[in-house]
Amino acid sequence: MKEKPKCPDTDKAIVLIIDDMEANLTVVGMILNEANFDLRYATSAKQAMEIIDAEKPQIILMDIIMPEISGIELCKILKEKPETEDIPVIFLTALPETNTILKAFEAGGVDYITKPFNNKELIKRIMTHLEISCNRKRNLEQNHLLSEQNEELKMLNKLRDKLTALISHDLRSPLVSIIGFSDILISDIDSFSKEEVTRFLTLINQSAYNAGMLLENMLAWSRTQMKYIQPQPSLVCLPEITEESLRIMRPSALIKNISISTHPDSKCIAYCDHNLVSTIIRNLLSNAIKFTPEGGNIEIGFEKCDGYAEMYIKDNGVGIEEEILKKIRNEKDFSPRSGTSGEKGTGLGMMIVKEFIDLSGGKLLISSKINQGSEFRIQLPTEKEITDLPKNG
Repeated sequence: MKEKPKCPDTDKAIVLIIDDMEANLTVVGMILNEANFDLRYATSAKQAMEIIDAEKPQIILMDIIMPEISGIELCKILKEKPETEDIPVIFLTALPETNTILKAFEAGGVDYITKPFNNKELIKRIMTHLEISCNRKRNLEQNHLLSEQNEELKMLNKLRDKLTALISHDLRSPLVSIIGFSDILISDIDSFSKEEVTRFLTLINQSAYNAGMLLENMLAWSRTQMKYIQPQPSLVCLPEITEESLRIMRPSALIKNISISTHPDSKCIAYCDHNLVSTIIRNLLSNAIKFTPEGGNIEIGFEKCDGYAEMYIKDNGVGIEEEILKKIRNEKDFSPRSGTSGEKGTGLGMMIVKEFIDLSGGKLLISSKINQGSEFRIQLPTEKEITDLPKNG
């Protein structure tokens, strides 16, 4: 049978002895010195509390009858305080009256020893209660660990269910479009004009992009839930990274005849993770296009403010209802919405935007009016103003 590991609380444990008679302290101290305990002495409740506050003992030996505050009353005080309630208290008494002993146990004592002491019995009782206390702590730690693991398992199951739903439903839509339009072209491409073929290819391209972006968002979101993402900040020019995203997103805007104007500022430089911010911008641009009607406008601008770099994406779309705005600002779970041309939404993009901005040490400011449009402002730190980005995990 495997030997149980020794409890660290029994190795040079701090033992506090409380008795108003110094002669009794001397006797108990001489006995316990044989067991190599680290001893502390107190002749009153006040002195005992000062010692307990300064260095928490592993166990307390306490006389029942003491002036001012009795041992029973002091034990009650200790058991009412969260920081001392777990310290085992053994009472020392010369008169083991049943009623007094019962009150001592009711106050929170774990044991009592009668005077005069049997040396071996005293040491053995202390060692036993140190072991019990240590095992109780271990059990609490193990229960806490099991509880954390159980919560993590629930989170993984929720993540699995969410990803399964996204894959089975939302990813299917763009794939059906790709297959459908490509089948049309393959079966009778010669019957279509060049403009019609271009139109079909644009739709196929856009559907493929939507599928790719959804997959990218699913992977990014699952990584944040698993706490696998660690920001790698560097100096990033926000207009340049935005232009990279616009090269990908402009075809979607062209399909809806949406114009996109930018006001670049080469001095708008942030200290952030390039990939995280690129994902934030793509998702915000995708939302702006999705919720802007055909022929609408999107404006992108940059500002270098005191302490942070800022960019905004403004549209003249359908706007956001106040209830949904509250969810975006305060929660991590957002309801999906369909775009102005029936584009499917998952709500995943805004979750990623919020979490990635938090990881970047930034802020997201949102203003919106129904049927007038929305404005999303991203504030990101500059190198001088940030020394330690928040870690995810």
